[in-house]
Amino acid sequence: MKHFLEKLQNKSERVRKTILWSIIIILSLFLLFFWFKSFNQKIKDFQKKDINQELKLPDFKEELKTIPKFPEQELKELEKIIEENNGQ
Repeated sequence: MKHFLEKLQNKSERVRKTILWSIIIILSLFLLFFWFKSFNQKIKDFQKKDINQELKLPDFKEELKTIPKFPEQELKELEKIIEENNGQ
C-alpha cells in the first residue's frame, strides 16, 4: 500500500485529479444503486400495508349519516340570498 501511495504521489496533478474523480464517480454510482434498490423495496412494502390502519384515519361513513340534510326549497332560498348579496 505504501508503495502504491508513493507511485500515486509521483504522478502529475492532472492524473491524480482524474483518479480522484474516477473513484468518486464509481462510489457515487455504487451508493446510488443501493439507494434506488432500497427505495424500491420501501415502496413495495408501503403498497402492501393497509394505509388506513397505518395512519389510523377515522371512519367518516357513520358521521356522514348524522349530518342533517337541508330541504331543496331552503337551499334555493339560500342561493337566491347569496346571489343578491354578490350583486351589491
